Amino acid sequence: MDSTFASLIVGLVGAIIGASASIATVWIQGKVQDRRERLKLVTELALEDYKIRLQHGKPGTKIVPVSLFIDFHVRLSRELEKGPLTPERYETICGENDMMLRKMEEMANSQANG
Repeated sequence: MDSTFASLIVGLVGAIIGASASIATVWIQGKVQDRRERLKLVTELALEDYKIRLQHGKPGTKIVPVSLFIDFHVRLSRELEKGPLTPERYETICGENDMMLRKMEEMANSQANG
């Protein structure tokens, strides 16, 4: 009877471990898929915003690189996931975006000059 009981326990533990692994895998895949879908939507939103600014911008208006547009929208969406967007958090994102733009311009100028 002891060996039968031990076999049942081992079988039950194995089933629990197998089920836990399956549940964890499905959960992780769901998280990755959600993140991928959210990133795709944010990228589409950024590209549409970029197109609108190109179409309706005044002639001679400087438009930032599309990669910076996408980065800004990704950062903004991540902040929104954390909770309500405050003016301070928005200002931080804009400041970081401005620093990136200045660095891009600096690099482009140094490549052009030399």
